[in-house]
Amino acid sequence: MENVTKKNGLVVLVGRSNVGKSTLLNSLVGSKIAITSPKPQTTRHVIHGVVNDERGQIVFADTPGVFKHAPDRLTSRLNEKVREALGGVDAVVYVVDPTRYVGEEEKLVHRMVAEVKQPKILVLNKSDADQPFRDEYLAWKDEFDKVVEVSALRGKSLKNLVDAIFDILPAGQALYPAGQLTNVENKMWIEELIREKIFLKTHEEVPYTTAVEVEEMEQRE
Repeated sequence: MENVTKKNGLVVLVGRSNVGKSTLLNSLVGSKIAITSPKPQTTRHVIHGVVNDERGQIVFADTPGVFKHAPDRLTSRLNEKVREALGGVDAVVYVVDPTRYVGEEEKLVHRMVAEVKQPKILVLNKSDADQPFRDEYLAWKDEFDKVVEVSALRGKSLKNLVDAIFDILPAGQALYPAGQLTNVENKMWIEELIREKIFLKTHEEVPYTTAVEVEEMEQRE
């Protein structure tokens, strides 16, 4: 049997806050590995999600949303994490929300992505909704290797996105063993789930000052 070198690589998901990156990651992997909420600053860690295919392996890195203003240390650190994640990857998936106006925050993310030399895919999320600003985002299409429209929430056209990513990935060794879906360990996953519920149940300033640490875990029958 002929030995075929498979394609494998690290692909970073980047975008401004609340465009659906974590929802997209969960839908692509087929399991809830990243918490989601309507509030900004939900994602604070760079979380990996693994998609295995007969063609190879895609390791997605979900990043915090980018904020234009950095009034506190948390927001500043989250933006720094995004910049760090953009280095040393094989491809960039820039997720945008055409239901929202292209404001200063989006322009900041766009400038960050424009500086990246790796292959790039523009993903227009929320294809199942009315998109009054779709043409404004499509005006950037020539800056990208591919443009894909998806609905992360409905799982629509995700195969098209995976196909587009494999088209631009290099050949190489898999980063994770077959069967492993994420770099998130059980303890961290529980901490994140608790924080997600706090974000969903509380309002105003409370969610943004929340940190969760699990000190002890016990297995029940």
